[in-house]
Amino acid sequence: MNAHRSPRHLVALGLGGLALAVGLVAPTAPVTAAAPVNAPVTVSAPASASALEPTPGSAQSAGGQNTCEVRADATLWCSGDNAWGQVGNGTRTDALAPVQVGDAEWASVSTGGATTCAITLTTQLLCWGHNTRGQLGIGDKPQQWRPTAVPGTGWTQVSASWLHSCGIKAEGTLWCWGNNDRGELGTGTKVMKRTPARVGTLSDWTAVSSGGWHTCGLRADGVAYCWGRNDFGQLGIGSYSPKLVPAGVVTTARFATIDTSWSSTCGVTQAGAALCWGQNDQGQLGNGAEDAPSLRPAAVAGERTWRSVAVGDAHACGVDTDGAAWCWGTNRYGQLGNGSRDRSLVPVRVAPNGTSYSGVEAGWMHSCAVAEQGAPQCWGNNEDGQLNRGNRANRALPPGATQVAPRRAAAKLEPNVTITSFNVLGTNHTQPGGGATNYAPGRIRSEWIGNLVDDYGSDIVAFQELKQDQYTAIKRSMGDRYAFYPGSVTAGKIVWQSVMWDTSQWEFVSARDIVVPVIGTTRPNAMVRLRSKLTGKHIWVLNVHNSSKNTPERQRERNKAVNIEIAQINAQRKKNIPVVFAGDMNERKTVFCKVTGRTDLSAVSGGSNVKGKACKPPRKMHLDWIFTSPELKKKGFAFDRSPKVARITDHNTLTAVATVPVKRGAARR
Repeated sequence: MNAHRSPRHLVALGLGGLALAVGLVAPTAPVTAAAPVNAPVTVSAPASASALEPTPGSAQSAGGQNTCEVRADATLWCSGDNAWGQVGNGTRTDALAPVQVGDAEWASVSTGGATTCAITLTTQLLCWGHNTRGQLGIGDKPQQWRPTAVPGTGWTQVSASWLHSCGIKAEGTLWCWGNNDRGELGTGTKVMKRTPARVGTLSDWTAVSSGGWHTCGLRADGVAYCWGRNDFGQLGIGSYSPKLVPAGVVTTARFATIDTSWSSTCGVTQAGAALCWGQNDQGQLGNGAEDAPSLRPAAVAGERTWRSVAVGDAHACGVDTDGAAWCWGTNRYGQLGNGSRDRSLVPVRVAPNGTSYSGVEAGWMHSCAVAEQGAPQCWGNNEDGQLNRGNRANRALPPGATQVAPRRAAAKLEPNVTITSFNVLGTNHTQPGGGATNYAPGRIRSEWIGNLVDDYGSDIVAFQELKQDQYTAIKRSMGDRYAFYPGSVTAGKIVWQSVMWDTSQWEFVSARDIVVPVIGTTRPNAMVRLRSKLTGKHIWVLNVHNSSKNTPERQRERNKAVNIEIAQINAQRKKNIPVVFAGDMNERKTVFCKVTGRTDLSAVSGGSNVKGKACKPPRKMHLDWIFTSPELKKKGFAFDRSPKVARITDHNTLTAVATVPVKRGAARR
């Protein structure tokens, strides 16, 4: 080991960051393993084995809602979210500015949402944060607030994700540990590992990146392999088939770097081309297409030569060989760094500030770049202080850049209303220690919910199971255009059933809480009166979540709840006010027949219930319903259980489009 090499600026890549403070390396022995489909002939090794020695540098990782950095003096500093101890300073207080971690001499770091791992100059691996699924690699131990040693030495790379981590040792062996529900460890099974488990028998791995439920790595010949979940083609193997062991990415390209996120992957080839694959609903592949996933690597638009590319949740950024930073994809928080909030399907230049960059990193909703001279610079979401600016204010530009954001056009008043009912699966189910490890954390799922609302073009949304942190996150992601009832409250269960509406189309009039029996207690359900800005007509929206489970006691609760709900509906119908009745009612035919038989409402999904005749429910029924009164002329509906929805919740979403009731006389505009 030579600890006196000159400092270098290197960027860590991955969902939690691939700690790449040691460079790409290859064994001295020739590569003999089989290559993937369409792979080219083997090329020369890119570096000598001596590059395996860790060296101090400025290795950075922007993972989840954290940012960490190994500075040139080999000290480690982290900032941002600290709910699970992932900052590593022994507290659970968010760090709005960088705080020093430990007293070791560090080589590299990777942070991935609730977990952080770092490697010392003596090749020791230490991890801290949550450990519910063994993601710290330290066995069956509880959450760790400070760096804790992982067994063994000789570690040269590590990549920490939300619930699993992977690393490479000096001899080129690959190891993974933690959650394995989707085969993301690459061990051939779905068995969770609480200590590092070797992936295969090869010893020529040079890079690894841990995504949400998949992992990708590079071997010495530059060939890329991926494994784990593949519902959006994020493995790049030409199909949607998941893989329990490394599978070759279908491309002739040889890669220098690779980076993963929840549902997409990007890499830079040895020739300097940027390629991405997987989900593309927000333009995160950068190829100019929208909502068209790519099952194999596709070129990022533009004629640039790239140094590095990093993938966030639904955006990506890269640095070209001229030192300019570029980003593409979603831009709600300014994570593209160009001063706007508009997403882009192709790379847009990060606003120049006189800085030349050597590399880039992407967290869930923020971006950071390593300056060739000076400290890393960050922009985008800053709700937990991850931008290192001492506050929680989002920034749409890197430090020192000035650019006026473009004006947004005023929303056009529309004659139709799009209504969506959505059980969002409460955060308690998916936080570390929760029972739903197949789902992402509440914060990131809240972001995906915002994406779906945009996709649907929803004017009114009935949320069920919404927890306070999810309400806050959705409100933040949707911006000023949408309003909520009940809104921010201290009593958690009040916000569980919330109604959200587009304020460009609808105006709040009044609201009330309808209390019904639920699971041995009571629960308030929101009933909101809105006025159409186009027609001036009022409507009531009642959003409910009735008791689950098919037991006699729960059925009695549902019966009482539906009676209360129907009484509220009929009281407003007597006043000739249109009503929307939506929610997760945890019943199929039973609730349909009650509502359509005792009110004048009908289900947007069809069915009939004529007095004196048999009740005929719609052919397709789920636990989610939207009923509307006759004034709302139905124009269509859709249940959605696509991969987008399936990764957010165990329920369908139900969206209906109807014509806004028209008020007699001149419409108020």
